[in-house]
Amino acid sequence: MPKLVETDSESGEVIVLGLPQVETLWNIISDPECDFLRSDPLHHEVLTLVALLHQSNRSQWDAEDIARAAGSDAELANAKRTIDTCNAVRVQLIERINTEFARLIPPSDSVPPLTSQPGVTCDQLSVLKIRLEVAISESGSHIDEQRLNEVQKTVDGLIAALEADLADALAGRRTFSATPVHKIYGKQ
Repeated sequence: MPKLVETDSESGEVIVLGLPQVETLWNIISDPECDFLRSDPLHHEVLTLVALLHQSNRSQWDAEDIARAAGSDAELANAKRTIDTCNAVRVQLIERINTEFARLIPPSDSVPPLTSQPGVTCDQLSVLKIRLEVAISESGSHIDEQRLNEVQKTVDGLIAALEADLADALAGRRTFSATPVHKIYGKQ
């Protein structure tokens, strides 16, 4: 079995080999303009998908704001169509992220799957990042520190869980699943 995890001799940080670093995934969500190709050229596909997921989530968030403030039925209908389109793209991107992780470390029937697949966790982190940005930008001079701390605690927990999940997958204790999300929209 190849060496899948090592410890950085300077920082003591555990580095997961074979998969993108969780720090890189968070950096893309935190700053979609970051040059992730330079920091991790081996995982271009999954990192690109995470960047696209965050952009789609931001577009959906903005469309939801427009829907809440809609002044007419036509404006509301247009915003709802945009939300539906963004959500469909979001589901496809989550599935593609999960598929890409499963390509990097193929699924195994001999161990249980992860409870939450990486695409879902990246989606949750993306939405929380948007929530943090909006809370800060809308707060003006009054920032609700308790609310921000609660959201940040959730972000920290998800990051730790994703790090543990990736380490478990690399160690062969858990497996990725490329199972589709199975989102069903009314009559199809």
